Amino acid sequence: MARENQVLLNGQIRSIKRMKKDDEIVQIVIGLLVMRRPVLKMGNRTGDIKYDTVIIVIRDSNQIQYLEDMNAAEGDMLEVSGVYSTLNVIKSYYCKKCSTKNSFTGTMAYVHPKCIRLSEIHPKCYETVVLSELERHFTKEEINSILNSRKTTKGEIIKIKDLGADEHGNVRVLLTVRDKIKDSDVIRWLRQMSEISNRIYLIGNVCAEPVYNPIDNGGRVCTYQIGVNRKLYIKEDDPDSKADYPWIKSLGDQADKDAQAIHKGSLLWIDGSIQARDGYEIEKTCEFCGETCHVKGSTMEVVPHYVEYLAGCDPVSEEDEDEDYIELEDGEEQNDNYAEENTSEER
Repeated sequence: MARENQVLLNGQIRSIKRMKKDDEIVQIVIGLLVMRRPVLKMGNRTGDIKYDTVIIVIRDSNQIQYLEDMNAAEGDMLEVSGVYSTLNVIKSYYCKKCSTKNSFTGTMAYVHPKCIRLSEIHPKCYETVVLSELERHFTKEEINSILNSRKTTKGEIIKIKDLGADEHGNVRVLLTVRDKIKDSDVIRWLRQMSEISNRIYLIGNVCAEPVYNPIDNGGRVCTYQIGVNRKLYIKEDDPDSKADYPWIKSLGDQADKDAQAIHKGSLLWIDGSIQARDGYEIEKTCEFCGETCHVKGSTMEVVPHYVEYLAGCDPVSEEDEDEDYIELEDGEEQNDNYAEENTSEER
């Protein structure tokens, strides 16, 4: 069976978390701000550009070393070529009625990178500052104030590294400094890279019957999950994991077609973008008191630009329409509201 799972991302690092084991970094989790280009046919009627924060999980030692050598930090631009991955995890919540902790099995979605490349809108500069033996025992806020007053490099401090103390107890501190990055610079970069800022290609079988939800204002949504056979072995994952299970959320005309054509077992090829939503809510019943609880989290799903029905699908009348992308001219109004940081916790 054909296998396809390819993700292309180009965006700004909005969050970066390093996980250590025995003082060695074993995992880096990045929240990457990317641009999702609007398509009128897919229900984005206003033509607004959409921003999503996609979760990247990096566990390859060579990629971790590359990011550390490059002093990766919030604000840097990152290119990613990878695969969309899902993982079963244990999630928990506290019942609001009886305050008892409940646990359930859920899914975490993330992008596993095969290749990464870091870029900088403004280059970083490096400077060494010395703290006296007395100053090294000051509060964090006081030390930061001292470092800012003593540095000679223009810009804000984005990283501090302790280089150790000399025989007199003075501490040498390496500062990473960079000019503040403006939102307008980020928007300009993302628009330049828009065609590869957020793209995903998948081939998979539908796991259950799709759910079609027309709504009063004329919008249409079709939601379904597909199973995608892995073509990449991820050594850090469970060796029994042979497939990933992304959720698909088609909109507008595409939702109409999917609702007509797709059934459980249908084989599809999908060209789309990753959507990240914060505040996703599901209902759970407390196993101790029976109370219905609304559990909030974050979710990542795929919004298709185009779906090709490969096998096991009903015929759909195709109209000869172009996939019209909205290209904004310089200076044209646009939606500059960024998505908040997401954690990639799925349904």
